Amino acid sequence: MLWLGLRGARRMRGDIRVVKGESEVLSELPEFLAASSERYRTVYVLLRDLLASERMNELFRDFHQMVGVPAAIIDLQANVLASSSWQRLCTDFHRAVAGTRERCIESDMELANQLQAGRQFTSYRCKNGLTDCASPIVIEGEHVANLFIGQFLLEPPDPGFFQAQAEAFGFDRDAYMEALSEVPVIEEGRVPGIMRFLVAFAQLIGHMGLERLKMRQSEEMARHSLEREVAERTEALQRQADELRRTRDAAEAANRSKSVFLANMSHELRTPLNAILGFARLMQRDGNLPGEQRRHLEVINRSGEHLLGMINDVLDMSKIEAGQLPVLPAPVDLWQLLEDIREMVRLRAEAKGLRFRLERDPDLPRYLETDSGKLRQILINLLVNAVKYTPEGGVAVRAATMVSDAGCLRLKIEVEDSGIGIEPDRQGLVFEPFVQAGGSGGEEGAGLGLAIARRLARLLGGDITLRSEPARGSVFSLFLPLRVAREVVPAAAVPGERMVTGLRPGQPPWRLLSVEDHRDNRDLLRGILLRAGLELREAGDGREGVELYRSWRPHLVLMDIHMPVQECRYLVKDFGTSQSPKSTRQRDSRYCPDRPALITTPSRTLQQSCSCATPS
Repeated sequence: MLWLGLRGARRMRGDIRVVKGESEVLSELPEFLAASSERYRTVYVLLRDLLASERMNELFRDFHQMVGVPAAIIDLQANVLASSSWQRLCTDFHRAVAGTRERCIESDMELANQLQAGRQFTSYRCKNGLTDCASPIVIEGEHVANLFIGQFLLEPPDPGFFQAQAEAFGFDRDAYMEALSEVPVIEEGRVPGIMRFLVAFAQLIGHMGLERLKMRQSEEMARHSLEREVAERTEALQRQADELRRTRDAAEAANRSKSVFLANMSHELRTPLNAILGFARLMQRDGNLPGEQRRHLEVINRSGEHLLGMINDVLDMSKIEAGQLPVLPAPVDLWQLLEDIREMVRLRAEAKGLRFRLERDPDLPRYLETDSGKLRQILINLLVNAVKYTPEGGVAVRAATMVSDAGCLRLKIEVEDSGIGIEPDRQGLVFEPFVQAGGSGGEEGAGLGLAIARRLARLLGGDITLRSEPARGSVFSLFLPLRVAREVVPAAAVPGERMVTGLRPGQPPWRLLSVEDHRDNRDLLRGILLRAGLELREAGDGREGVELYRSWRPHLVLMDIHMPVQECRYLVKDFGTSQSPKSTRQRDSRYCPDRPALITTPSRTLQQSCSCATPS
């Protein structure tokens, strides 16, 4: 059923407007805004503009494909601002007849009343037999819309109930039952995971709206200031026309760049975590830190890494479902890859008192042609899952070759554990998104690790199967096409992790320029670089970075890819073409290159600098 929202439920405005399963585009402000406060109108308009993007509908379609239920954002007057397809059972039957429509409205009002009572999310089973869930979207303290998912069943439908309902309300029984067969059945244990995602997404929408509101307020202030200046300088208007046009174009480009986070949400989600993890690691370098505070920092690190992993899982799943994760085959040293993963997981297993064993068939080819990054992620997901659900005993990895039923040679890697096992009725669900392998519903994680592993395996032309017995453990088997490759040229050895304490004696005064729009990330870099004895200057945007480079001539520029005012791609060109001042070249020709070394990084990798830096 389709939810009316708080005000819509109280005023009984009727059904939500839907055209062939998709939301209408509201070209004019709804009439109800005329009686609303100016603040509410401002917040509502920015939300509507924020959602006027095909990218938002793509996100809803991705969610629909992953979870199997429709999703929508609906304002408080029953206008659909963004949505995926609705279930025919509701649009063609329940909402088309007065008797069942009254039940829908009753369900709408019940959901609205529960959210009005301050709940972060709520769910309700309508008397028509379907279940709905909802969460509010609040911007600057204003409740302006609701995020909605619904029209699913918690258990297989009772044919007798729905046949009786079709007869009672005059539905064509065959057509009605056919529409019922299209309604997904979502196991009740999956609903909490879906709702956690729902609440997080609603909070993200609110955050996005708040950022857009602040940007609009800033632009409005700039516009008024510009108008006053133009009025005071009418005589110089013609001379300034070209400059004003360039300024306007730059402002519009900056405004468009702000909306890029709809297509690149990972940057927005990961940025706060960079500061949290980076500063926590920086503080851990303090040898005088009390033991209790050091333990607190370890908790912060673990929790932050856990949250980052969940964010990465959700975004990776979205990319996979959208077909935006390309396969990049290349020669890979399979033996070395297995050894690397063993060392990575062995420590985690030993920390729990578990045995860890790697068995490699002597005939296993060493060099394969495959996407090593995806293969590595598959194995890590399977092994982390095995260690997680194994309280005692051990975990084993076995790698060998086999001949498929079609006579093709295939790679087979098994991950076996002696853990809690999986009940037979849940084994078909563990590869679904938002399903916990343990089945108790209390484990950490988003329930996406196994789902991502299987989808990556299928991208590589293979699959993953499961054998499990409760209380006796599980065996996950990965099958991939076996494409033998030539010997891989080994990469240069990377020194182990060490802590930078300073520059070696006799080093020149190395100058570094940090161009980063997030102040927390600049502060983190300052704490790392100044401690090492380097000279550092900082710029908060691209234009300021170019000016500092031209006047100071740094040896190295650390620059975020996502920059306001002037994007990274333009800065690289400016840095590369700017000429060094003649006096500077003559004074310090050894250490003043015509072009600096450029390092451009997304801020998601910034926290790694605290643990991966090594002396030069």
